[in-house]
Amino acid sequence: MKDLVEKTIEGYHQMLDENDASICDILRDVINEVLPENQSKIWHGHPVWFIDGNPIAGYSKLKNSVRLKFWSGQSFDEPGLEPEGSFKAAERRYIRPEEINKEDLRRWLHKAKLIQWDYKNIIKRKGLLVLLEPAEYVNRIPITSIKVSGPAISALQTFGIEYLDELSAYSEKELLSLHGFGKKGLLVLKTVLKEHDLSLKD
Repeated sequence: MKDLVEKTIEGYHQMLDENDASICDILRDVINEVLPENQSKIWHGHPVWFIDGNPIAGYSKLKNSVRLKFWSGQSFDEPGLEPEGSFKAAERRYIRPEEINKEDLRRWLHKAKLIQWDYKNIIKRKGLLVLLEPAEYVNRIPITSIKVSGPAISALQTFGIEYLDELSAYSEKELLSLHGFGKKGLLVLKTVLKEHDLSLKD
């Protein structure tokens, strides 16, 4: 029974001390907000999230920190991430929960969905890593096409939101907390979301 628990993300967290578990709880919750439909599991000993079998993001307990890893992170053009390994991965290390900037994390996760290197087939390609074409995003609706104010668009982009469907991971309260985003913009977004059978998070 213990082995089964340890092979779950919840079980992984239970084996950590209070500080590291708090870091991992925050990371897990934000990752699940942005990647709600994607597969997650314990992979090579730590929690990892996938899209169609391709590793996207994960975290692991190191000796003195918790390492957040993005398999395609070197392509994000983000100064807050450091190169990791010999391929395209990048990382951020945390010692305390309060070091986590959720806005940065959400922005990195949105980029992780759009920018993917094909690790899933790297062995098949004999070590060659190929950048995947984000065909599944071709028909997505960019927020810049929605008739809301420029400051509202800038506020959403600062939060890491580029497409209409990404709004489903956020609540009214979270959006209204953004500088430059108001009730008028919220009303417009809710109308457009409803037209596309989408809604904000409860």
